[in-house]
Amino acid sequence: MLSTILQGRSGGNAPPPIEKIVDRIPARRLGLASEVASIVAFLASDEASYVSGSAYTVDGGRTAA
Repeated sequence: MLSTILQGRSGGNAPPPIEKIVDRIPARRLGLASEVASIVAFLASDEASYVSGSAYTVDGGRTAA
């Protein structure tokens, strides 16, 4: 999925090296699909029955930095 996003942003040029992307993420790594799936599973569970109107950002801290 990430390679498709990078190719779309690069406009036919070579996509940036993954290391340059990772340098901009405070967690210093790319996220895993399982990490996104975990928050989706939580929100779909009874454990989140009182959760409403919230946005959960799963980006390793990139938008918080």
